[in-house]
Amino acid sequence: MATQQVEITLAHPIGTEVAAELGLPPRKYRVGETIQVTYQVAARLAAGGRVAGADPMRPSTYQTAIRTIPPAVGKADKPGSSKKTGEAS
Repeated sequence: MATQQVEITLAHPIGTEVAAELGLPPRKYRVGETIQVTYQVAARLAAGGRVAGADPMRPSTYQTAIRTIPPAVGKADKPGSSKKTGEAS
């Protein structure tokens, strides 16, 4: 079974070591950066307060903050790929 890729926008930066622990390419990720990760990683980041729009005290907010990616798009992009907010695709 394939792991579902989702898109999130970061509310807090992620450092190189944390990125590597999450299975992302090891580099620094900035606030406001939109990244593609597995749903499990997104939920973990949301629970830690690192996803914009997700309140760790209200898990019901995760659904709006974690955006699903249509399968055709998710397969074309590499996990951990990112784009800056407002950047053209």
